[in-house]
Amino acid sequence: MKKFATTLAIVGAVAAVAPAAASAKISHGVIRSFTYNSAKKTGKLVIFNAHLGQSVYRFTKDTDCGVSYGQSGDQIPCRTFGAAKYDRKTARVQWTRAANGDRIAVIASVDMS
Repeated sequence: MKKFATTLAIVGAVAAVAPAAASAKISHGVIRSFTYNSAKKTGKLVIFNAHLGQSVYRFTKDTDCGVSYGQSGDQIPCRTFGAAKYDRKTARVQWTRAANGDRIAVIASVDMS
């Protein structure tokens, strides 16, 4: 019975998160540019994908940023995406579309492997 209750709790937690995750899309490409406004804690990331072309993503104060080193990774401040060491590296962005059509980044990571 305890195992059933634990399984039921896990399924309930996943079901609660599933609608938000289902509406998010994932894109990847090479970082072309990144600008960040420290006062507003917002930014704009431009990535290029050979199949899709250039895409622009807005960063908000709620965007989570990270760096991947293969099988491990770290969370980093989003303002560091403009650093020279991340220039021309592959980025992966999970995003949603705002009502005005902008792509809002939810999670963004740079692949350093």
